[in-house]
Amino acid sequence: MLDLIWKNTIFKLIYGPLLMGLAILLSVDDRPTVLFIGIPLIAIGLVGITLRQIARRRAAPDKAE
Repeated sequence: MLDLIWKNTIFKLIYGPLLMGLAILLSVDDRPTVLFIGIPLIAIGLVGITLRQIARRRAAPDKAE
């Protein structure tokens, strides 16, 4: 149960800003709003995805050859 809650929290923290940034980018016609809110949210989401992938690779056991 705790594992499910943890995964759900990580999902919201990483993909939430990305989806909100995309929604702002696609729905708002005001350029300053998109530049100062939408683009940083997209960047936060992409950095979060990158850090999550790095953490997964470090946590994975090394394959013995």
